[in-house]
Amino acid sequence: MAALLKQLMGASREPFATQDNLATTTLKITQDLESLRSTIHNSLTVGDKIFGQMGHADLTQDVNERNKDLQSKKDMLLHDIDKKEAIINRSNRDFSDVSDTLPEIQTKKKLNFIEDYTLAILSMAYVFMLVTAVYFYVSTTTDTIGKALLQSIMGSAFVTLFAFMLLYYLT
Repeated sequence: MAALLKQLMGASREPFATQDNLATTTLKITQDLESLRSTIHNSLTVGDKIFGQMGHADLTQDVNERNKDLQSKKDMLLHDIDKKEAIINRSNRDFSDVSDTLPEIQTKKKLNFIEDYTLAILSMAYVFMLVTAVYFYVSTTTDTIGKALLQSIMGSAFVTLFAFMLLYYLT
């Protein structure tokens, strides 16, 4: 308490020193404010030279146009994605009926080779290829028609059995 009292008495004896200190601090703050004001003025002048006096309005308009353009592109892409997903879902419905009828785990003992339309069409194409090969072999050979027909049918049966065994062991 005595130290505080002594400090207060010392402060009251030197009123002019306190006023001097306040004036010096105020003068320094005024100089700092003037320096900041000139820096801001210089920055504004440089900005006006680069963008013009109404540059902020042009930049705002450009940014708004760009946002609108990007939003329209986004909407277009989302619409395109939705259309393509709808096509994929419609395509998957063709095969969902067959996949729903099959058990979860299929046995390895038999070959389920006609599971969907693709393999059915592939099988028909294979039969057409065999008929075409038999026809060309019979028409180009010098043997009799019966012998050539028998040879071509036996050859196609051998190729079919070999392909069936290969597919059976691969699955």
